[in-house]
Amino acid sequence: ERVLRTAEEWKEIPNIIRQAQQVILSRNHHGNQDEPQSTVASDVISVVLTGPMYPKQQTLTLVDLPGLVQMHNAMTESPTVSKEIVNLLEPYLENPHCLLVAVLPANVDYHNAHVLQLAAQHDPLADRTIPVWTKPDLIDKGAEQAMVDVLQNAKSFLNCRNV
Repeated sequence: ERVLRTAEEWKEIPNIIRQAQQVILSRNHHGNQDEPQSTVASDVISVVLTGPMYPKQQTLTLVDLPGLVQMHNAMTESPTVSKEIVNLLEPYLENPHCLLVAVLPANVDYHNAHVLQLAAQHDPLADRTIPVWTKPDLIDKGAEQAMVDVLQNAKSFLNCRNV
């Protein structure tokens, strides 16, 4: 545990997190250098804010989970990395107290997004699902209106009231 008190110390948070990630991932490597090792770990790195501005009864925990992958890099990743990630996500998807923030590139057809399929499976009414679209500048010319329709809820999106 480390206490950060100054603005300069707060700027070190990304480096501290990277160091913790390296420790976690190095524990996953079992010595066989010729075989790709798992790059997925169930360990959680916590950044806890405490003090008079953060009452204990108002806790919010954000968990940054890895994104879903469809293919793996045979040189650096385990062939089971996709399944490992889904297994890591499952407890969060199943937990009725977790909000599901589905991050989607706006230039990809969301109907085929695996994250939305998993979210719909565990949250069929989309009460906990919050879609977040990135890369709106990459939407194909002529496809802008379809995204506008989704954002204005004119087009059904998982019956989602949170868009």
